[in-house]
Formats: sequence, structure tokens, C-alpha cells
Amino acid sequence: MINQTISHYRITRQLGSGGMGVVYEAEDLTLGRKVALKFLPPQLSRDQNALDRFLLEARTASALNHPNICTIYAVETAPGENGQNQSFIAMELLDGQNLAQKLSGPMPADRLLDVAIQLADALDAAHAKGIIHRDIKPANIFLTQRGQVKVLDFGLAKLARPEMQMETIGNAESPLPAQLTSPGATVGTISYMSPEQARGEELDTRSDLFSLGTVLYQMATGKLPFAGATSAVVFHAILELDPVPLAQLNPALPPKLQETVEKLLEKDRDLRYQSAADLRGDLKRLKREVESGRRVATAGSGSTSAVAGAGSGSAISVSPSAANSRQLAALAVPKVRTGLIALLGMVVLLAAGYGVYSLITRHPMRPFRSFSVKKLTEEGNSALVAISPDGNYILSTARDSTGLISLWLRNVPTNSNTEVQPPADVGYNGLRFSPDGNYLYFVRSDPGNRELRFLYRAPLLGGTPERL
Repeated sequence: MINQTISHYRITRQLGSGGMGVVYEAEDLTLGRKVALKFLPPQLSRDQNALDRFLLEARTASALNHPNICTIYAVETAPGENGQNQSFIAMELLDGQNLAQKLSGPMPADRLLDVAIQLADALDAAHAKGIIHRDIKPANIFLTQRGQVKVLDFGLAKLARPEMQMETIGNAESPLPAQLTSPGATVGTISYMSPEQARGEELDTRSDLFSLGTVLYQMATGKLPFAGATSAVVFHAILELDPVPLAQLNPALPPKLQETVEKLLEKDRDLRYQSAADLRGDLKRLKREVESGRRVATAGSGSTSAVAGAGSGSAISVSPSAANSRQLAALAVPKVRTGLIALLGMVVLLAAGYGVYSLITRHPMRPFRSFSVKKLTEEGNSALVAISPDGNYILSTARDSTGLISLWLRNVPTNSNTEVQPPADVGYNGLRFSPDGNYLYFVRSDPGNRELRFLYRAPLLGGTPERL
């Protein structure tokens, strides 16, 4: 079809193809702009169900006017090469790549949050119109060169009007590729399905939120939360298994992001996020915290220059000339210094007065009236110890009968122990927990040379210690 003119579009090149469409770049000869044209693939052009689904995509997406949803310009029918009419969708031409092409590994947290917020906003707009996408996955998420997110392919969307709903595409004689949507009661791409979608149950907007959680998990770790060699294995994982915690696969992520993704991936939809708007709010707050943390880290150098700039700006703003400005600034310095000295003097006097008052009026310290001591270990071989900030975990070393030393983590509320490092001929020191309690740190000597010592970090929830 390259270089052919269909209706008032001249086709220039093929952009891509899939089970439900072939997409071309074309020039709109009437308006003089580039567009994307989506045609049904030849093997489905005579399938009425496929044609209905194709037109449903156009009707659904055209009902949504949102910057993060691909814009539909028109749905047209024109004669093809064989003289038969062909239906096609004219849509916005996007410059960039889909998310599936970008996901070669974990995405930086700030970029991940930016993409996630835009996706939540797009789903909020669709859900507000009563539209469930039902096939949220990286291949249907486009990232433009300018960083904008676009949700594509509403061909599986479910509308609020029951007469618009269809559950199958094609028939047994025109199977789709395995990675595309399977025909039948379960509609969607298997690895990104919600539990209720996998069971073939009635869906609501919360199904899209589970699929979005799967996408965010993949963006954060570079891995799918529910994977397997066969559809049955994947379905079992979606319905019964919990994914590996994000912190174990990518310790650099903000802890609150793990909470957000875990809430999206709740198997019980009543425990999941109830709306894309709620999700968007949490993501925006998390992004603000991440950005504010970055600003605090660089505030030391920035604050000095800001004060210096403010001082020079004030002098210039009240002076008609550079010479007068310097004179006014010189006069202002002694006054400022005098005020500061007086203020410091008052602070010292108040502090001294409070100290004298405290010495006169304070009551003698009372001893503990009653307290109890509980033994937490039974073997009698514990040595170095560190306690987590919340008091729920204890990190300690233990020496066995052969003199080998191991490292253990004890959960105080449950009285359970987890071996962090197996027995070895090494030495430990510097046992610590991070201030937020998410990581534990320790210094361990090299097994072959006790003179060499290295600092390690390990996630509290489990994982291989990382040498820092």
C-alpha cells in the first residue's frame, strides 16, 4: 500500500502491525498534515466481529478528549486495491516509542512517577466516561519524544452501554498470535490481566488499575510480577501468588512506591485502589516527596548564594546609582550587626534564666517503679547486637561450637529468627539499621583475610546483601 492514495490520504510508509491492525504513516492531502492510518489486517477484513471491534475502538477513543489518549480524527471507508471497501481509522501521528520498546530494565524513579501520573490521569478520564480499557500493557502505552504519555488501542474497551460490548475477536479459523488477546471469556493480555479478568468475571474500572500496577511493577524492576512458561502458570500466579517485593529487586526505589504498587496489585478489588483519581493523588504526593528530598540534599550550597543574592538585590533596588547603592549598603551593615548582637544577648539571658529556674524547681528523678527484663535468645552465643528504630527487629551475631560466626535477624513480635549470613570464619562489627528501618548494615571481614573489611547492606524484608 506504500505510495497509494486512499480517500484523501497518501500512504508513505508502514509503522507497525499486530493481530488487530496494520498502521501506516500517511499525508492528509486536504489538511496538509501527517497522520497515522490503522487498517484491519487482510485475514480479518471479512470477519464481522473483528470489524465491529475495530469500529468500537474508533468510537470509544473518539469519545475521549485527553492529552494522554491518542486522538482519533476520523473513521472512513474507501475502495482498496482489490476494489473492495476498506475501513480505516485516521489518528494522531506520534513520534517516539511504545513503553515495551523502552523497558530494557528498571526506569529511574522520577521518570517512572511522571509516566505513572499521566497514565492515572488518562485512566481517570476514560473511567469518568464509563470506559474500561481492559488491555493496559506496555505495548499500548506510547512515550513521545517530548516525554508525553499516550494510551493507545481501545479495541478491547468495554463501554457502559451493554449493546456495545463484545467478548470475542475473530473465530477459530483465524487465530491470533499467542502474545495477543485470547478469544473467549477472558479479554486482555494474559500477563497483565486482573484476577477477576482471569476468572472471566464482570469487570469494572478497578481491573484497569490492577493492570496498571503490573505495568508499574515492570517499570520499577524490569520484570513482570506474574510470569510463567504457560498461560496456566501465569493465571495461577495472578490468582494465588504474591510478587517478589519491589525493594528486593530494586532497593533504590522509594518505600512508598512499593506500598502503592502493592495496593494496585491487591487480588481483592475491594482492597485495591478504588479510582484512578485516588491513585493519581498518591503518586503526585510521592513525586513531591522525592523532589523535596532532592532539594533538601542540595540546600547547603543553594541557601548561601540565595541570601547573598537577596542582600545585593535589596541594596540596588533602593539606590538611584551604583555609588549611592554602595553608600547605603555600607550604612546598613552596622545597624544590622547591632540588631543581631542585641538579639543574641536576649537569647543568652533567657537561656540562663531558664536554666536557673530549672535547677531551683526541678524534682529529683524517680527510679523505675517496676520493669521487667525478657530474655530474647536461648543459645547464649550472641555477641554484637543492633536494634531497629521501631524496636521490632534485632540484628545480632552468633558463634557456634566450631568458632564460626553467623549473622541473624530476629522478629521480636513473632519470636522468629532469620539467618542473614551463614556461619563462616569471619568477623563482624558496625551492625546498624537505616533510620527508616528498611535496610540493615554490617561490616564483615574477608573470609580469606581478616585484615580486609567491607561494608554490606541488605533489605530488611530479605534479599542478597550488597557490598558497598
